[in-house]
Amino acid sequence: RSFPVSAICLDFDSTARTLYGNQEGAAKGYNPQHKGKKSYHPLICTEAHRKECLGGALRYGNAHTALGVKEMLNEVLALLPKGIRSLRTRADAGFYDGDFIAQLSQNGVEFALVARMTEPLKYKVPGLRYQKVSNILSTAEFRYKPVGWNKKHRFVVLREKLTEKRDEQLTLFKSNVYSYHVIVASLPLTPYGVFTFYEDRAGLERIIRIARDDYSFGTAPTNNFQANALYAELSMFAYNLVV
Repeated sequence: RSFPVSAICLDFDSTARTLYGNQEGAAKGYNPQHKGKKSYHPLICTEAHRKECLGGALRYGNAHTALGVKEMLNEVLALLPKGIRSLRTRADAGFYDGDFIAQLSQNGVEFALVARMTEPLKYKVPGLRYQKVSNILSTAEFRYKPVGWNKKHRFVVLREKLTEKRDEQLTLFKSNVYSYHVIVASLPLTPYGVFTFYEDRAGLERIIRIARDDYSFGTAPTNNFQANALYAELSMFAYNLVV
């Protein structure tokens, strides 16, 4: 098919589908809404502008969040038409992985990924020089090479006074009267622009909810994992047909 515009924004995420029974692949793992319950842990990739699902894969319930994301990225890139001038991606801290970021860079994909707050980052961010955005927010940036990564990358920080309550996944580290949100990014945007771009990712949650609730994505109609994986792909196909 032809895409009407030349800008593509890929959003990667995972979700949990609680299962009741002894289906193959059902295991205890990431399941924030029903902790301790067996589930599947599907991986999904959507296109932000058109709300289409470009990738959807069923995984065992104990799969790591980023398991299979590099393979899915290759599959999604192969689907895209020629002539895409702007190709960007967003993902949360579960996809904070040096190999994945290197793969994005090698394919010319600009990215904004939430950084996992390791001890070196926790030590570094409070001492940066910040520029005021508002009475509540200020930003900073630095270049850093995490252990095992192939090179330094740009990290942007949003510092927020704790008098303002924000209930979101970016709030990963608090120190004294501030909370700190950190993103590793290759986008040619200001630090605050990077966070504004990332926060637009909220539409992905609605897509996942529709796919899960209205199209039965990630369910287990059989006890066989491969059959259920095929059903998951058919669910994505049905969703895209309607979209």
